[in-house]
Amino acid sequence: MQIVRDLPASPAEPDGHGGWQASSGSTVQTHHDIDEVFVPRLRTRIIMLLGQNALVYRDRLAPAVRARDDFIYATYEKLWRAHGVACVTVDSGFTATDYRDRTHLSATGGEKLARLVAAEIRRFPAP
Repeated sequence: MQIVRDLPASPAEPDGHGGWQASSGSTVQTHHDIDEVFVPRLRTRIIMLLGQNALVYRDRLAPAVRARDDFIYATYEKLWRAHGVACVTVDSGFTATDYRDRTHLSATGGEKLARLVAAEIRRFPAP
C-alpha cells in the first residue's frame, strides 16, 4: 500500500483549507514539458492515458489521501486537455474485476478502456 499512498504525492500540496492544490513547480514543469515535447499541430491526434491504481487499493486509502489522488488526476487531465491533447483517466468507472493486479487491466477492463479510447478517437478532427 505504500506505493499506492506515495506514488503521486508530489504534484499536490495541502491548500490550507482541508483540500488540495497543485504544486506550482510540478504543474509548471508539466506545462513546459508538454510544450517542448508535443508538437502543437499533432496534439489534436494524441491521447494521453492516465492510469490510477485499481479501485480495491484506492478504496483502502485514507479519505484525505484518496481526495489528493483524485485531485491530482483531475488536475493533470485538465492540464493535458488545456494543451489540446485528449486525455482518458482510468478511474472509478472500473471495478475490481477490471484489474489483474494493482495497475494492469483484465480483459473486461481492457474492453472498457478500448471503449473510452475509441470515444476520444471519434472526436479527433478529420485528417
